[in-house]
Amino acid sequence: MKERSETAVETEKQADRAGVDENRIFTIPNLMSLFRLLLIPVIVWLYVKEKKYLVVAGLLVLSGLTDVTDGFIARHFNQISNLGKILDPVADKFTEGIMMILLAFRYPAMWFAIGAFALGALLMSLWGLKAMWADKGVNSARWHGKATTVVLYIIIAVLLVSTSISEKTANILILTATAVALANMTAYGLFYRKLLKNTAVQEEKQAD
Repeated sequence: MKERSETAVETEKQADRAGVDENRIFTIPNLMSLFRLLLIPVIVWLYVKEKKYLVVAGLLVLSGLTDVTDGFIARHFNQISNLGKILDPVADKFTEGIMMILLAFRYPAMWFAIGAFALGALLMSLWGLKAMWADKGVNSARWHGKATTVVLYIIIAVLLVSTSISEKTANILILTATAVALANMTAYGLFYRKLLKNTAVQEEKQAD
């Protein structure tokens, strides 16, 4: 049997000491993540049909606030769950991806950011699945992932409300979003590399 990583074991011990069942489904953070997913079709409708860009920006800010607060609630009120570890980044990625695609029809340079975003999402998903297989656990989002979400939400909101923004300024913002997405992908790559390396070392020690 493959041994869990030290990080996963420690998280499990902390959860046990706090009496936390990480297999829970109905938690406040999970409901907040579900709320963000349900906001997506509303945002798309308001953007495409109603052209209410300011309202869309407001909903995007609301979505971002729930993203920040659900993590705080999960950690400080012992509501961390395996479903939440999956649902939270899924809600983020879908929201960011949909908004970037919508803006790409107004700012063609956004397609480059979408490419970096898609590559990062794909690689992080593969790394996460590999870590789950090796470690038998679900890893929470890292701080740089949350920071990336905040930066992307801010850039998207600015592009939404500033309909008269110059092409040069828009391209600078889009380039920033691309750089942030690539930096986040690199940071996750280093994290999973270390995690999988530690797991391999533990397996070798156990085999000896």
